[in-house]
Amino acid sequence: MKRTARLLFVLFLCCTVLLAGCDKGEQSPIEIETESDKGFETEPESNSGTEPESELETESDSESETNPESEDPCAFFHDLVADAAFYTCKNCEYKHGVSLGLTYEVISEEEKTCSIVGIGSCADTEIYIPGIIDGYRVISIGRAAFLRCESLSSITVPDSITSIGEQAFALCMRLDRVTIGRGVTSIGRDAFRESIRILSVYINDLEAWCQISFGNSSSNPMWHGSNLYLKNTLVTELETPDSLGIIKHYTFTGC
Repeated sequence: MKRTARLLFVLFLCCTVLLAGCDKGEQSPIEIETESDKGFETEPESNSGTEPESELETESDSESETNPESEDPCAFFHDLVADAAFYTCKNCEYKHGVSLGLTYEVISEEEKTCSIVGIGSCADTEIYIPGIIDGYRVISIGRAAFLRCESLSSITVPDSITSIGEQAFALCMRLDRVTIGRGVTSIGRDAFRESIRILSVYINDLEAWCQISFGNSSSNPMWHGSNLYLKNTLVTELETPDSLGIIKHYTFTGC
């Protein structure tokens, strides 16, 4: 009996020790979780993860605000015609050195070309012939188009025009400035006859000017002794390049 009682007592102690160890093992994870929770609670909040997104959005918004294409859908096309003949954008009414109201006649529907034939309703005293009117490319100025136009003081012919008709600017008594585009290849007889106040003739391409076929001496705006300006510089001495070739008749008449 004593031996049995001792065995039972030893078993009791062993069970007690095992139960105590199990209690300690269960408490350990709880303590670890508590420490983790405390560390999470005491960690300062940070918005650094979201700030770059807001900054990127701000930069994107600023780019869209300053983007010229978003403000003006025609801006790209306007850049293309900036150095070309005069142009009016029907989409936004952008005007690039153009006089409105001039009368024109269609030359070819297929090629979309036309000719200026009169001053029409244009009230400008300084006229800039447009390179395009209503979708038609202006390639000529017709015969007597501005004959006896007393209000005309300046005329600018764009590069799109290849010919100027007879008496086109004859008897324009107030005309004192003429600009001829590099596309002009022929000027008809008496185109500037009796336009005696022409003081300045402006060109941008000397070689193109020397290849113009003048109908007679008064078809040249320099006929009355006007000054010739090459790229806005008064020509006092002239040295022709070797590539020029033959200079046409009446090219420097009046000089």
